Amino acid sequence: MSNNMKFPPSVEIKRAIAAAERAGIQIRSIEIQPRKIVIVARDSTEEEPKRQTYAEWKVAQRDNR
Repeated sequence: MSNNMKFPPSVEIKRAIAAAERAGIQIRSIEIQPRKIVIVARDSTEEEPKRQTYAEWKVAQRDNR
């Protein structure tokens, strides 16, 4: 794989998310692309999604098989 196709390291992703949260951005989704992190803001009229713990997510993944 060529060097220009590397994805951002996890520390950069965490920094970008933390900076967006400090700026008051409510995050709808995050897209990780080679050499780019895209944070999509949630519209203020949208309801906040239900948050899942990792254990809840894992159970849901197992049940969807």
